[in-house]
Amino acid sequence: MFIFITEIAFQPSSPRAQARCGAPPSFPASPQKIRGDGNRRKPAGVQQARGNLPQPEKSEVIPLKKLFAALTALCLALLPGALAEPESVALLHIVAYGEETGQYPLRCSGECTAETLLDGLTALTEHNFAYDRVETDGRSVTVVWSDEATFLHPEEAPMEVESLGLIFYDIESTLQFMLDTARATLLANLDIERVYYATAASGGLSFPGVTDWRLPAGQAYSEEFAAYYPQDYAFEDAREIMGDAGENIAPADAAQIVYDQLAAGAGEGWRIVLADIGQIDGSEGYVFRVGTGEGEGFIERFGALVTYDGGLYVRKPGEETYTFCTTWR
Repeated sequence: MFIFITEIAFQPSSPRAQARCGAPPSFPASPQKIRGDGNRRKPAGVQQARGNLPQPEKSEVIPLKKLFAALTALCLALLPGALAEPESVALLHIVAYGEETGQYPLRCSGECTAETLLDGLTALTEHNFAYDRVETDGRSVTVVWSDEATFLHPEEAPMEVESLGLIFYDIESTLQFMLDTARATLLANLDIERVYYATAASGGLSFPGVTDWRLPAGQAYSEEFAAYYPQDYAFEDAREIMGDAGENIAPADAAQIVYDQLAAGAGEGWRIVLADIGQIDGSEGYVFRVGTGEGEGFIERFGALVTYDGGLYVRKPGEETYTFCTTWR
């Protein structure tokens, strides 16, 4: 809005105007004679009347330049608040070992974008969710990770985030945490259905010499982290009663541990069947039957129990006693 201001100076009214508003001025009884020099003598009464008129006080006028400068300063002071975008709030979803462990609010100036969400995860988790760029296509988002992302430098990854109560033991647990957390946060706060991952060097994700886990290029990432390992076995959840999914690990991930520690390299065609939830040494965990064949042709080769707190136990086929094997955490 523009405001135009002009100076208006006060002009006193003339004696004639005052005469109309007040008592009429007095005049001499007889006309004054005109002098020979042609100058008319002013009537004494008129001269006295004019001399006695009250003089108006001078009005104080604010210079236009000063007033304009003051208005400009006021507009500049109010401008940032008037143009500020409304604040919005997102929720950062923390997922570790396949289970959501917490939600944390993130305040954004304006709309919360994929970039601001990833930056928020970096600040919250002590892990660098660094990205080269984020691409949106319809209801899909592709995060192209930069070389500074924590999971690309496992030797520098923090083993513990005390503020969130999280502990990590290897590259797989760190990788799963970051990919699951980023996916859950993006899906919950953006109007999207699929999340893809890649690096600046190549599509998909792979870690030669570090882990066999890989995400093929062009394949959307799902919450089943274990599904991206080379599958030389089949996993089956055959529990009659679905119990606790595990405080730190999902059933499919536990089956992957059984395969890696006890069956990998011993041929193909393994079948790992989740049969129950059991306890050993005061710790609860998943009970597996491991063997070959399907249906009635299944032959058990051994049994395994993976506890939630990190233990792996094994038993001989047909027996009930388990022996401690190793820790998976």
